Amino acid sequence: MTKRLSSALFVYPRPRAWHAADDLGWGAQRASPPRRAEAPSTVSHGSSPSLRLQREAGWAAMSGDGLASNRPHREPMNRAAPLRHPASGPQSRWNTARAPATTWPMTYLPRLYASADAWAAAPEKRLMLFGMSGLGKTHVSNMLRGHGDWFHYSVDYRIGTRYMGELIADEFKREAMKVPPLRALLMSDSIYIGSNITFDNLAPLSNYLGKPGDPSRAGLSLAEYRKRQDQHHDAERAALLDAPHFARRAGDIYGYPHFVCDSGGSICEVVDPNDPKDPILRTLAETMLLVWIKGTDDHSDELVRRFERAPKPMCYRDSFLMECWGDFLAEQDVGEAEVDPDAFVRFAYRRAMAARQPAYAAMARNWGVTVTAEEVAAANSPASFEALVATALERAA
Repeated sequence: MTKRLSSALFVYPRPRAWHAADDLGWGAQRASPPRRAEAPSTVSHGSSPSLRLQREAGWAAMSGDGLASNRPHREPMNRAAPLRHPASGPQSRWNTARAPATTWPMTYLPRLYASADAWAAAPEKRLMLFGMSGLGKTHVSNMLRGHGDWFHYSVDYRIGTRYMGELIADEFKREAMKVPPLRALLMSDSIYIGSNITFDNLAPLSNYLGKPGDPSRAGLSLAEYRKRQDQHHDAERAALLDAPHFARRAGDIYGYPHFVCDSGGSICEVVDPNDPKDPILRTLAETMLLVWIKGTDDHSDELVRRFERAPKPMCYRDSFLMECWGDFLAEQDVGEAEVDPDAFVRFAYRRAMAARQPAYAAMARNWGVTVTAEEVAAANSPASFEALVATALERAA
């Protein structure tokens, strides 16, 4: 008997031959997979085929040689999936004066498509979308995938499955162990508890990241919060470095000519856009065109209002986090254990909005191109969005 606790969490009997990696690591989704026989799944999919498609298409578990295999990778249940890429990217603040304009060309690497004509003529189009959450990255990616020729790679989904899936599930199990009936079932290996994370529902990942503050209001200690932030940073670096491999696999295995990487809003926290040797940005720019979806002040105000109504966990650089934390404690005259978790993340979100804009702008200036959120909202088909990218290349020429 399957018991749904929420749309993001399932508790159901453990199958006899369940493996932890079965539900980890699918970081990509394609449009219309060919029909094929499938073994019974250990995940309850309900009426929606989306998770099945993600599992079938991505095969994102990593094999021992560090390359994604075309079959699920089996790992011991008590062993966390290892990161396959070393942590990279500086932790310092962005230094907008680091590289004089006369030292480097317009972008640190030649754009993958030298002109609008080159983009239009390219038989394989590869993009990475970046910018603040809520401006259309996932909407555009879903639209492109929905028309059949685009392979959709979600960085956040990859983080929440391949790299942090066991951490998330273990947190659920810690809570379940506090409930005697669930504890007995877990200890007898009678049930399985796992997240039901999808491209459109990242609640398990957000829940794990949490918010710092008063434990009576579901707050985490600052030390635990910083530990989870570090885990997310490492996972995000690894997931970004996986993107070029998936771009190749999309064509080699599934025959998809086009590829879109749907990055998370915190990409600017794990790269230095003003470092021409940044390993993540160089790897991405060699494989795809980086496209910033730029919002206006009106968009920023709306995102803040949306966040005020429903504050969510965020991911920050440690130096930024500690600066916000110290300022919040001083302004509110409270101790760490007295902090209202929602009040703090609202406070930090406003600052993050301001801090990330120049970082995104530097990424676009040094590594890619820019489109506006209004332009993206008006592009309602792959053809119109491809035309918009061509316009962005013309503007950047």
